Amino acid sequence: MRNCRTYKFLSLCLFCFLLSKSTAQIPTYTLKGEFKKVPSGKVYLVPAISDKKYYNGFEIDSANIINGKFVINRKSFDNSVKPYRIIVRSELVNDATNLVFLSSINQVIIFDSINEYISPVIKSSSIQNEMKYGYDKFFKKLVRAVYELENYSDELYKKYGNNIPEHENLKVGIWSKELSKKGDSLFFVYARQHTNSHVTMWKLIERFKINGFKNEYLTIYNLLSGKIKKTTAASFLFYDLQKSQSMGIGSFFPKLQLQTLDKINLNLELKNNYTKYTLIDFWFNSCGPCLKEFPQYKDIYYQFKTLGFEIIGISIDKKDDFYK
Repeated sequence: MRNCRTYKFLSLCLFCFLLSKSTAQIPTYTLKGEFKKVPSGKVYLVPAISDKKYYNGFEIDSANIINGKFVINRKSFDNSVKPYRIIVRSELVNDATNLVFLSSINQVIIFDSINEYISPVIKSSSIQNEMKYGYDKFFKKLVRAVYELENYSDELYKKYGNNIPEHENLKVGIWSKELSKKGDSLFFVYARQHTNSHVTMWKLIERFKINGFKNEYLTIYNLLSGKIKKTTAASFLFYDLQKSQSMGIGSFFPKLQLQTLDKINLNLELKNNYTKYTLIDFWFNSCGPCLKEFPQYKDIYYQFKTLGFEIIGISIDKKDDFYK
């Protein structure tokens, strides 16, 4: 009987030890931020890629800016480096940064500018140094051209409101496509020069998630070094590229299984009928350009519906994509 009680006591002690050890093994780290021109407000730390599997879970952290500084304490279940964007909300600034690469170590982030094309400074991070002083610098001229287009579009809106002349819309559309093509071309050059780069890999993931599949993206993936391809993120990217290749230009539209807000499963299958055209529009609620296209889609539909033209709209909204 005594031996039995002793055994139970030792078992209980071992259980408590293992439980405390497993809890203690969850690593934590601290992010400190310093602003030069934002004394107060709030920051949101948002994953740069809106796909949970790339982050071993999707989590948005936030903190108040007090006297130009903030502190975020985080738990980490993954030691790999991942990119985020930091969104700043204040009376002076309402914008986001370019990518911020974070790992599970204490780091200080210095914000010399709040701009979606400019990365903040993390002196202790070689990857962030490449992002800011390599990647951002490489695309500096293209960014200036993008600013020029955005300013031109803003002036058109101020002048005409929602009644911008068709020739101006056409001009902006062509201009935008030219810049997008130039961006892909520059990125291909950068990727060839930086094949062993986490920046290259994550920017490739970002471009793929925004623009969809392009053969050039698969080519760039194949340029990545063996070391980069062994990362978990690269494995997910390769899987997604292969899966999305069936959606590339010249491919037949695949069968899709979708679920409505009412949890109703729908099967979407387009017949390979060359006399009928179907526009598949993927959109989400906070996408301004997406919502602006709806009236144009309506006009196009009534113009060509007698020829067999159809439109299918698919919302990709997720509750986890929103932050307060």
